[in-house]
Amino acid sequence: AAKERLPLPREPTPRVAALKRLLHTAAYGGYVNLIVHTQSKPEVVSKLLFNWKKLWENAAPTAAFRLAQTPDHPTERGSSLARRPGAPRATTRGGGGGGGYLPSQALMSSSLSQGADDLGSGGGGGDPMAAAPHALGRAHTQSSQAHSQSQSSDGDAPDGRPAQRGPQQPEEGEWQREQQREREREQLFADDPERVGELASATLEMDALNKEPLVQLLLRAVDQVRQRGLEARGEGGMPVWMGRLLDTLSSSSATYTTRLLVARLVYDLRNLPLEPLEPAGGEAASPAPGTKRLFADHARRWYKPLARLVLESLHANGCFHYLAHDLLQLMGSWPAEAVDEADGELHALLGHVLEKGMLLCNDKRGPVLAENVRTLKLLLGRWAPRLGAKLPLRRLLILKQLKARSKGDEAREVQWRKAALHLLNALLANHLPLADDEAATTIPGGHWTRLMPPGSPALANAPPAASDAYTPVGPTELLDALLSCVKHARKAVYDPAATVLGQALASLGGSAAADKLPACEENVFKYLSELSMSDYTQAGTSRLLVLLDHLSEGYPRLLELR
Repeated sequence: AAKERLPLPREPTPRVAALKRLLHTAAYGGYVNLIVHTQSKPEVVSKLLFNWKKLWENAAPTAAFRLAQTPDHPTERGSSLARRPGAPRATTRGGGGGGGYLPSQALMSSSLSQGADDLGSGGGGGDPMAAAPHALGRAHTQSSQAHSQSQSSDGDAPDGRPAQRGPQQPEEGEWQREQQREREREQLFADDPERVGELASATLEMDALNKEPLVQLLLRAVDQVRQRGLEARGEGGMPVWMGRLLDTLSSSSATYTTRLLVARLVYDLRNLPLEPLEPAGGEAASPAPGTKRLFADHARRWYKPLARLVLESLHANGCFHYLAHDLLQLMGSWPAEAVDEADGELHALLGHVLEKGMLLCNDKRGPVLAENVRTLKLLLGRWAPRLGAKLPLRRLLILKQLKARSKGDEAREVQWRKAALHLLNALLANHLPLADDEAATTIPGGHWTRLMPPGSPALANAPPAASDAYTPVGPTELLDALLSCVKHARKAVYDPAATVLGQALASLGGSAAADKLPACEENVFKYLSELSMSDYTQAGTSRLLVLLDHLSEGYPRLLELR
């Protein structure tokens, strides 16, 4: 009943199809309880439980999930199991000697004020906002007040749909049916009175993915197997259940929906310790600080399938959605050594993920923009020192954002430019070149469509002709764009632009593009001279001092020019 297909009418109604999925899930739940209570050999248990056959096809929904920027449900107490609160966020520090990161507070405000809250001075050390609470998903859904604040000023919800002005009343009889389904679910996933597992005390984020009964059931199966000492290990010491999840995520025959559910499971289980913990005194076990994490220990094999799924989902949903954010944060918390230096396809995937993230990170809500940029900084801080020039990252997208213009919406233009400045700052802080390699006339690893599984919904948004041709961006173009940002009227733009331009000039010294420095120095000096001679007001003097301070911080030679 769990692993084989149940015969149905040729065209079943949605209700019949839903009942069929619940039947398969319930059958598997009973099967799990039977096996873990009657079998004592880990190898036998793993073979019986995790040889899924058609379970995913039978129990997973057929319709693709539509993921928004923020979860559609708040974090709730799980009725049967849940995840432990996450470990502290990894700090996003630039690689030593490359200049510090711009503070992310400057991205929090979406106003056009010239106040001190727009100040984004450079400097050494890490991003002071790097370990702040998650500003994207959880912070916008913890309360009804936060939810209302997360709606955009034009009345639209974060995913672009019209915001609901109040709770919608269900149709007559639907509420009773929904309550009955919830009671059935609670009975299906009732807590095991005999054991207290590693997942029993935390909370699940009850989004559409975690609300799928199969997800909760598989979490519970893993928990029971580990707590009863029935976890068999396979190749490389990886638990059998983890290997089966990896096989499913990596399979080109698995549906997009199935792969999303597996990715959700990975994130829910991310804090499992390397070895099962024994509960003490009837209380749930908690890993001690510094305990090795199971997924981090096997991260080398998880990087590529997760990166492919994140890239696929970003293209399929057209937004920097919460699941992509969570998975990227998870990958950014893994050891940098887990990234295979010899895997060119992985490098291409990581480059495409960063590029798509840069394209989608902008948001009119300052906290969301800051969190998205902070996530990309975290990844650059992990991957760039490890891969260096092997990390393919085209500068064209950053160039377009630096030159962004939006008629009638100056705030949007400012947000685009601020985001581009922070991203370029992250590249320079991690010792990546300012410009593209002039010899790179094709996209490294090929167009992103060549990395997608067959039948992926992301391909529906692909251009009709996917070309690998690319025109590299040179240092002169980027330096001119940075200087135009330094000349911008808004302090929110010219302040960080001065810092990044100083870093960019410093990065050219001793490089193959050092011959571009004299012309750029002359242009910068000319603008500063004109500014000092044309505006004698307090505001003009203040602007000049700010620009000189930030430019000279990264490029002291500028003060010696005559």
